[in-house]
Amino acid sequence: MKNWDEMAAPWLRAETRMEAAHGPVLDALLERAALAPGARVLDIGIGSGLSTLRAAEAVGQGGAVLGVDISPPFVARAAERLPQNAQAMIVDAEAADWDETDFGQAISLFGTMFFTDTAAAFANIRQAMAPGGQFTFVAWAPPASNPWLSISGQAVTEVLGPADPRADPNAPGPFRFALPEVALTALDAAGWQAEVETLPLTLTPNGTAEEIAATQMELGVAASRIAGEGPDAEELEAIADAIASRFRQMQTKAGAVKVPARVHFFTAVA
Repeated sequence: MKNWDEMAAPWLRAETRMEAAHGPVLDALLERAALAPGARVLDIGIGSGLSTLRAAEAVGQGGAVLGVDISPPFVARAAERLPQNAQAMIVDAEAADWDETDFGQAISLFGTMFFTDTAAAFANIRQAMAPGGQFTFVAWAPPASNPWLSISGQAVTEVLGPADPRADPNAPGPFRFALPEVALTALDAAGWQAEVETLPLTLTPNGTAEEIAATQMELGVAASRIAGEGPDAEELEAIADAIASRFRQMQTKAGAVKVPARVHFFTAVA
């Protein structure tokens, strides 16, 4: 059984930095979803809840938003910040028996790449939708165009050597839909009519390069390998320095770190 408190803790500690980093992506997602006042919206994989909050603002008091996540700590955090027209629930969207099946729209900010069975998950989400409902979600393009996620892996490889090459590229993870055809095929199998738009964006994390490096040491590839391989203090310092050095190259003259990114926006109709 997963320890959700342990898994969610570093993400919640980095909440403001992660939300700032992903802010431009969320803006672009909501622009494409075009949530209308009065709409009923399902938000999938809500993390700390900013996407649900923004969706609730978009639909107004005449609308309603249900944010779902499998992690109890994330749902608890999201519930703290939501207005009256939104709620957060512990739900596995891949297997849920939906109490409501009339959502006009569904959205997800980086929350669809972690299902065990993608086609089954997309089919189950479709069961929650009203006829003609729209599902708008975003996923990362390949690692080479997303240093926000790939830098820590590069740094830890420099210090600890290559990772296990036997890892399954189609396993649940942030780059599962790096090739958009993977998601499009699963959506088609689940009965959605879908298209994809791939865009370059700039991520805007707050903090210095060193502070960002400290966050990266707790999340993602570096964190997984550190936990699994137990590097010593000198190696940990070398990894952190390598990460900070890369982000330092992205600092503006004013000191802000601007990170290039490339993401896929999927729009599907039930």
